[in-house]
Amino acid sequence: MLINYQPAIGDFLLGLPMPLTYSVSTDGSFVYAVASGHLRAEEVLDYETAIATDDHVKPGFKELVDVSGITQANITDDDFRKIRDLMKAGDKRTPKNRLAIVVSKDSSFRNARYFEQLVESLITVIVFNNLQTAIIWLGRTEKDLKEMTAD
Repeated sequence: MLINYQPAIGDFLLGLPMPLTYSVSTDGSFVYAVASGHLRAEEVLDYETAIATDDHVKPGFKELVDVSGITQANITDDDFRKIRDLMKAGDKRTPKNRLAIVVSKDSSFRNARYFEQLVESLITVIVFNNLQTAIIWLGRTEKDLKEMTAD
């Protein structure tokens, strides 16, 4: 099952690529999100809201967020705290949740590590620079990802 997050309507109307999409496994236990291009805080906040309200996503789910394709990110420390607060307010995030964040740039690594520290009391987060390693840590396979994103 593929569920796409829709970006800000202005981007959509301008024909810009969607910076953040996600897919949910059939059983709702795994979410795979991919960010690309210019990623803004609003998109991440909207993504978090979408996950919290998506009936397909089950409590305790594992999550892979691949931000290795972003070219720019406009997310402040205050934005990260807002994202954390949204996570805390929802009922799907439990201590059993695992979040793997895949990065390719030093600046993304620093931001992801900061976020990891912010949410460490809520869920387990590890930042990776290799997608295959992140997949293994989550107990998934590359085949799982291909099946989830196949159209």
